[in-house]
Amino acid sequence: MVTAVFALMPLIGTSAIYIPMALYYLVVQDFLRVAALLILGTIFLNIFPENILRPALAKAGAAIHPAVTLLAFAAPIFVIGVMGVVVGPALYGFILAAYRTRLSIMKEEAGVVAKPEAQKKNPTESSQGRSLLGRRAGGFISWLSRGRL
Repeated sequence: MVTAVFALMPLIGTSAIYIPMALYYLVVQDFLRVAALLILGTIFLNIFPENILRPALAKAGAAIHPAVTLLAFAAPIFVIGVMGVVVGPALYGFILAAYRTRLSIMKEEAGVVAKPEAQKKNPTESSQGRSLLGRRAGGFISWLSRGRL
């Protein structure tokens, strides 16, 4: 449980748990446990979650190519160092959201150009028929557009 809490901290991470344990076993001269903690802790608590598990989970949610996801998580660490652990995924998420927003806008514009009569029927709906505003605000704007003011 304590390791899970420390795993949420980007700079400290799980090594704040297994390195002090390894130091304790080094003091009591149990070298087999020191080696096991350092090797297994590094593999299963640092390398696997950060380089394999996290990009796989991000890819599943983002529906984007795994190479791009891996590059977004690994490249910032090499380029700007430790801050890349925080900046990389945040920048990746921002760029992905901006790209999807732009793609949505382009699809919306293509739908409006292709069907101008749909825009005249109800100015508060998108080209897919979804309401862009709440029900009351949409009704009020439709009422205003019919010239009832």
